[in-house]
Amino acid sequence: MQYQINQTIISLSEGHIECSDKNISINDKTELAMALFLNSENAIISKDHLLESVWMGVIVSDASIFKQVQILRSLFIEIGLPEDTIENVYGKGYRLKYAVEQVTEDKSDNQTPASTVNKDTKKNNRPMLYGIISVVLITAVSLYFWFNQQQPFDKLKKEQKTSIIKLSKNNWQDGLDNINNLLANPQTTYSTADLAFLYHQKGQAEQNLQLIDESLVSLNQSLDYYQLQNDQDGMGDAHLLLARLYDYIDNPEKQLNHIKTATDLFKAVGNHSAEIDAYLELAYLEKKSGKMDASIKTYETAIERAKAVEDKTGEMIAINNLAATYLIINNTEKATELAEQGLAINLTLDNGQNIANSYSFLSQLALQNGDTSKAFKMIEQALKYQLQTESHKNLSPKLMGLNYLLLETHQYQVTNEILSLTDAYAKSLNIKGGSAIIDLYQGMLLAYQNDWQGAQTELASAWETATKKNFNYKKPLTMSFLAVSYAQTANHLKSIELANQVLAEKRKSPREAQLAHLALAISFTALENNELSQKWSSLVAENSRIDWPVEHLIWLRFKLSTLSNSEIIARNQLQQQIAETESYITALAQNNQIDSNLLEQIKTQVSQLIAQKNESLG
Repeated sequence: MQYQINQTIISLSEGHIECSDKNISINDKTELAMALFLNSENAIISKDHLLESVWMGVIVSDASIFKQVQILRSLFIEIGLPEDTIENVYGKGYRLKYAVEQVTEDKSDNQTPASTVNKDTKKNNRPMLYGIISVVLITAVSLYFWFNQQQPFDKLKKEQKTSIIKLSKNNWQDGLDNINNLLANPQTTYSTADLAFLYHQKGQAEQNLQLIDESLVSLNQSLDYYQLQNDQDGMGDAHLLLARLYDYIDNPEKQLNHIKTATDLFKAVGNHSAEIDAYLELAYLEKKSGKMDASIKTYETAIERAKAVEDKTGEMIAINNLAATYLIINNTEKATELAEQGLAINLTLDNGQNIANSYSFLSQLALQNGDTSKAFKMIEQALKYQLQTESHKNLSPKLMGLNYLLLETHQYQVTNEILSLTDAYAKSLNIKGGSAIIDLYQGMLLAYQNDWQGAQTELASAWETATKKNFNYKKPLTMSFLAVSYAQTANHLKSIELANQVLAEKRKSPREAQLAHLALAISFTALENNELSQKWSSLVAENSRIDWPVEHLIWLRFKLSTLSNSEIIARNQLQQQIAETESYITALAQNNQIDSNLLEQIKTQVSQLIAQKNESLG
């Protein structure tokens, strides 16, 4: 089929795209995606539409979909079309910017007159050629009818496959029941391709329903049918699903074998995007197994492969995962360097969701490095891009991140507003552990304003919820602030018990350890245990710093409370330090005011989401 965009004629055929003197090989997914866009009549193509048309329901990440779009963009540029031939429609999908016209190939234009040289010789050979051609045609037709008597035609058309996929996506159990009914129908004989598709979808549904043994059987059956067709792409997809299945049942050896097989298959057919995805699966497995050096090398290999085939999206994903790996081994400097590279690539790719995620990651890294102001600026950028996309995916963790940074920059009034809004949003989504985090931040907000009784109530609620739900996110932070609140409200035995639990935590931060030391110093001083009071007070004094202003202020006020009225010089010095710390907190709040337009956008959009969710629940 031929198409015209602007003045450029494009010919799309099986495995190839041709234009002028260019003949470019493409894989089946790129061919399907290209055909979808060229026949779309400039309509918006959603991510779901791309998923159904190109991946036939195989679950892939948004990044894989975006990578495929980037491949199309690169192809259009290579054949001479503008860079903006495919445009993003934020929150909806993609579309072709320029009109597409189907054109009929004028075969006569492509015919070259036969040479007059040896004309008579050619004429004399024609009867023999006609005889040979006739025999070949008769044989071919006979073989065709014989083969098709042995092999059933594909019964499942594209529309039926799409329907099967949609049903499964909406409800995995309904999808599985539908596939089982189709396979059990005695009146239908399916082709090998049909059976490969059905067992692939069946295995995927069973995997999502945690029917592990059944899924293993179905996916292996789909693999057998793909092998009969020599469909290496399908085989690779099945091997990756099997690898994820063995991840569920914690069999890393078999998981590794399936990933490596998938990688080799994708390499063989030149499916570079899928090959890079397989490398990412391998690196994740190595990271999960604690083989950090091997994981780093595999991510670096994925980056090199992505660069070699100009797969910017694959490069970005690999870079960000490599950054996260360096963060795990506490190399925040390298992690930040890589995360900034990932952001730079995302900004050129112009995908709002991915840009938002990059800024959010950089915010976490800045916070890890103790740069609260940079962290706050990064989370603001993350939310600006997130809200522009009108996508709700990953909005909740970014809101939680904003709440924490509003607290850490001491914008108490705004924190209270956004916390209430985030609480309602988390409840509307029924987010696991959402209430524990909200209660923690509410407790911290009250503690920062020196309301320790109110703080204790909120923090105790956060701790109780986290314990019941086995929710470990920010667990040491909850414990450490609760320990201090117990110390400040004269519940000293509880304070000591909880502070010791904090110190026993392997993944506590230096700040959380300082809060535990504070709780122990206050409680043992109140209990008149001079030896332990001195021990923990010395540790607090050694580690106290003004860039932890809340902890520093608690310590200074506590020291002041232990001095008698006659110790005038010491009291004056402490009061001066308290005033300096309070000024530091005021300056921190003034220098990090949240953007007023962003604040209004958050309030408006999140309120609308809550209303929509509540309305849908009746």
